[in-house]
Amino acid sequence: MGVEGSAPVRDREAVAVVEGPDAGSLRRALDLSRRDFSRLTGFSERAIAGWESGERPSAQSRQRLLEIQQLQMALAEVMEPASIGPWLRQPNSAFQRLKPLEVIERCSPVCRADGASLPSAQARLLDDDTRRCCG
Repeated sequence: MGVEGSAPVRDREAVAVVEGPDAGSLRRALDLSRRDFSRLTGFSERAIAGWESGERPSAQSRQRLLEIQQLQMALAEVMEPASIGPWLRQPNSAFQRLKPLEVIERCSPVCRADGASLPSAQARLLDDDTRRCCG
């Protein structure tokens, strides 16, 4: 039975797609610290902490969280889910001894604090939750 004036929820999976994955649950499932989850997603640690405290991510942030959840599910098909976090943090010879987390971080759009200098091939709109470091 739904809330008065609203339709009952029939498809929980459809609702999950609209709402997006829970940032805290996703971070814990990946066994990542807030710092590493920040590096993986591009979100500030402050935004992540806010979401874990009940704030709602923007639509764009929910989309990025969904992408990370899809990455986690794809990796879980080829490795034990509990191994994903350690694998992301460990240097890997397939990536010239870079950590997979570093490879993902390098492939993400980069901007200065003022939002300038996005690589054109990876340019996308950034919202207030998104933070990239030049380096």
